[in-house]
Amino acid sequence: ASSAHSTSTFAMSALRQRKQSSSPAPPSTTTRANAGAGNTVQKGKKNHVPSWKDWLPILALAGVAAMVLAGSYMRYGPTVLFGQGWRDLRMTSAQWQAHLTSHTGGSGGRALVFIGGPHRGGTTYIWRNFKLHPEVSGFGDAFETGSDNSEGIFMQDVYTKMGIGQEFMEFMKPETARSGVKQTGLGRYALGPEADVHWTETHEKVTEHSQARLLNRFGGYWNISKSVLVEKSPPNAILSRFFQATYNLGNKGRWTDTPDDGFGGGTSVARFIFVSRHPIANALAQQALEEVKFVHVQALVENWVALHEYMRQDADRLQFVEWVTLEGFVDNQATELSKLWKLAGLGGGDVAGLEDTAAKL
Repeated sequence: ASSAHSTSTFAMSALRQRKQSSSPAPPSTTTRANAGAGNTVQKGKKNHVPSWKDWLPILALAGVAAMVLAGSYMRYGPTVLFGQGWRDLRMTSAQWQAHLTSHTGGSGGRALVFIGGPHRGGTTYIWRNFKLHPEVSGFGDAFETGSDNSEGIFMQDVYTKMGIGQEFMEFMKPETARSGVKQTGLGRYALGPEADVHWTETHEKVTEHSQARLLNRFGGYWNISKSVLVEKSPPNAILSRFFQATYNLGNKGRWTDTPDDGFGGGTSVARFIFVSRHPIANALAQQALEEVKFVHVQALVENWVALHEYMRQDADRLQFVEWVTLEGFVDNQATELSKLWKLAGLGGGDVAGLEDTAAKL
């Protein structure tokens, strides 16, 4: 019995040893510490609070955007923030006609004068001098208008801009890639399809809605109490008949757009100054522009010829039109300017402040 008891005790002791050896060892102090540290790291990643360094890329992008916006504002003014329509008037077509026709004709008569001609042909130069008359109101600078060279064509959304200002986008078009020739834009637009570039009294947009929309847009930048309101954009040269028809809708002076019957015996509120310049000088002046420097001189002269063919054709159907060359204006500023003021129904003004750029030209 004693021997059996000893054997049993030995067997149980061996069994306990085997169970203990097969059970996982309790974690050591070092292991528990490392596990706790791991949990702390994981929790730290989930609840990480960004530091100023994390915001650097966003701050850099915001800074660049702010600089671009500030640069645009310095050049184009509040229009950058509010759009071209922020100064729009709210007059109807009938109200505009009452305002325009009530004083049309005679000295101090109210009229709309549009200056057009080839780009780099002297339109801006003549526009600046034309505005010297105290009864003339024209647009301010680019900061006030939000438009390069204060040209109305960029301020409105009724008639075509003819690709001007989008010359670099033109090269992305498939037809341009195939031919290597721009179809529109500076130095080329008069060579485009006639239906696209030569707007006349038959255009579908000759409506009272177009009239009011244009005058309300431009009126926000004019002093409409003045006798003469002038707008300058070179493509006005091939939009003249469209303008004459549109701005005379509702004209209370019995005006019609047919020259054969003397325009119905009425008086147009729209008058036009066509500016020209020697075609070679004009082409070389255009080539100095980034948008045109890769256009061949021959193509620029062809565009000049097409533009002038439209101008000559349209002049016969305009009630009030005056031609002036840049060369002639420079040679005899006072005489030429008086002729242009007379077209607008104005008497003589002070020519002492004429912008003298003859030497530069």
